[in-house]
Amino acid sequence: LFVGRERELAELLARLRAAAGGHGGIAMIVGEAGIGKTRLAQEFIGAARGQGAVVLEGRALAGEGQAPYGPWLEAIERHAFDRDPSTLRRELGLDAPYIAQLAPVVRARLTDVPRPEGLGSNDERLRLYAAVTRFCSAVALNGPTLVFLDDLQWADRDSLGLMRYMARTLIASHVLLVGAYRDPEIGLDASHPLMTALASRRHELAYPTIHLDALGPDDIRAHLCHDSGRPLP
Repeated sequence: LFVGRERELAELLARLRAAAGGHGGIAMIVGEAGIGKTRLAQEFIGAARGQGAVVLEGRALAGEGQAPYGPWLEAIERHAFDRDPSTLRRELGLDAPYIAQLAPVVRARLTDVPRPEGLGSNDERLRLYAAVTRFCSAVALNGPTLVFLDDLQWADRDSLGLMRYMARTLIASHVLLVGAYRDPEIGLDASHPLMTALASRRHELAYPTIHLDALGPDDIRAHLCHDSGRPLP
């Protein structure tokens, strides 16, 4: 049952329609743990797919076991698994060596992808940022593309750096980038990597932040009646 988030869902769908028209952008879903961020995102993702959008989704993980670029790695690898090789090759284009370096499953699907040329660490990072950005734009050539990154409060700096880099290019694209994070977990610490990245984005580009609050009594009643299968006193 999906109740109580109709306004937020409508705002996200409006952003997706704008992306379909060539006006991409970025949006953030914010709220405390368990408030319904992921549930809202799931409903939005289902609706986006129903409207013909391609969805790339990944999640950052807590702790030290997360690979660099964790949520991006998951999103790209899941997409690569779902694509037939010819379509994947077209979407990757000349950036295939750099994206395969990030997501090894690409080379498993396309065994002839060459190794990228060696560059300095900072140059390699910027080349990868640009490659992933072009890849997402190529995926969106035949319709809007939604990139959803969950639990950004745990994302590594490079994941956030790539998000920031990509956001600069979205205004004239068919890509909508949506992130979700736990606000109270970050608190007011301006040094947190996510807060630094978001502050930089606000300097460069205004974007909507969808704050989720607790459900109201009518929404809670609807949930309880649905779960129990009968009207409640």
